[in-house]
Amino acid sequence: MSKKSIKGLQIIGFYPNSQLAKSGVEKGDWLKEYNGEEIKDEQHLQELKLKFQHAQKVIIKIVKKDAEEQYFEILPGDLGLYLAEIAESPEISEDAKRIENIGRLEIKTGKENTFFYSLHKLLQKFDLEIEVEKLIVFACFPFRIQFKKDISENLVDPTFGFDCSKTLFDSMNISFETFANNSSKKKIKKELINSINRGYPILARGFFGEKDWGIITGYQNNKKDFFCRSFHDNTIDYSIAPQLPNKIIVFNEDPNFTEIKENNFINQHKKCLSQARDLFFVDEINGYYQGNKSIEKWMEFLEDDEFFDEIERKEFNRMFFANDTLFTTFQHNCIIVYEYLEKLQQEELFPESKRHLRRLIKFYKAESKILEDCLKNISRSTSKNLKKSWSKRTRKKEVTALTKIYKKNREIITVIDKLPLIL
Repeated sequence: MSKKSIKGLQIIGFYPNSQLAKSGVEKGDWLKEYNGEEIKDEQHLQELKLKFQHAQKVIIKIVKKDAEEQYFEILPGDLGLYLAEIAESPEISEDAKRIENIGRLEIKTGKENTFFYSLHKLLQKFDLEIEVEKLIVFACFPFRIQFKKDISENLVDPTFGFDCSKTLFDSMNISFETFANNSSKKKIKKELINSINRGYPILARGFFGEKDWGIITGYQNNKKDFFCRSFHDNTIDYSIAPQLPNKIIVFNEDPNFTEIKENNFINQHKKCLSQARDLFFVDEINGYYQGNKSIEKWMEFLEDDEFFDEIERKEFNRMFFANDTLFTTFQHNCIIVYEYLEKLQQEELFPESKRHLRRLIKFYKAESKILEDCLKNISRSTSKNLKKSWSKRTRKKEVTALTKIYKKNREIITVIDKLPLIL
């Protein structure tokens, strides 16, 4: 979308201790002026903040959702706001067919995993309000540790290797089909159209960039253009997808969530922990190493100094950032697991497992701390010479951390294998 089409900056959230969070400013309001100058876009806002950085106070103009104009006197610098550049929505053709009321996907909430946040929005269309964290754990995503030497970012996609999407949908009795790169573009387009005609939005990957997930919500212009929600949108209404997705997940029928709502997700908890246990005893799935075997292969990869000395800079840099994503996701997943287990313990859904849950919480907290300390040693510099920051010495520290994780996993196995609720 061209910058010329930008119509304003909309407030979509607040930082902790924001200057404006308690002033009456709300999500959905518009930031229009900074010290008397109309704001053109986010880049212009940064320029204005620099221009007035030495002022004692600055005045900002806010336009409320009901069009009321308000002015606030604040300190110069960071406003403490999450802002979205909002552009003019696309024109809707006469032949447009759209599935309405799919909410916007905000980058500030979706950056951890675009698949699960997209699914969360999609399920609201089927009248299921479920926390994103529940979707993540019921998919067994945070329990999955996998590795492949190509070390692409597909390693952290829920649908590659051990297919977390299948685990989740099977657990929730959702009938679905996946169509990916082995399907022709013609086939993918046909399935998109069929699903929209049935009134079902579609989970889709790669229509904005290669790896991000979003939702296809309609079509128009003789079925050439597809409406979408993505984490790259800058419109209030649906955007137009710049290209066909490379993978889609289509629902075959209306999901029936009555039983899930009535049993308080008891069956999903049990299936999740049972699958988590099984993952520790599998070495490979769909060409991806799993569990401790993946840790072994990951360490072998990091210890291959000759390989890193010989590869070209572009490939070295790609692997650096992919490896960093893998470590960051791993650490975040450990947090998700122990917070999930703490909730199970607090809610006393499985009182006979209380002692085992307590031990598992301890182990996952320890793994999170190991990975957190390791990440502090990894420079995220975007400089041209990453070989200095991701050196043999740095990679050795990563191997040391993974060795500790390997040992902790053995302790986890001994506990989770005896967890009463999954015996």
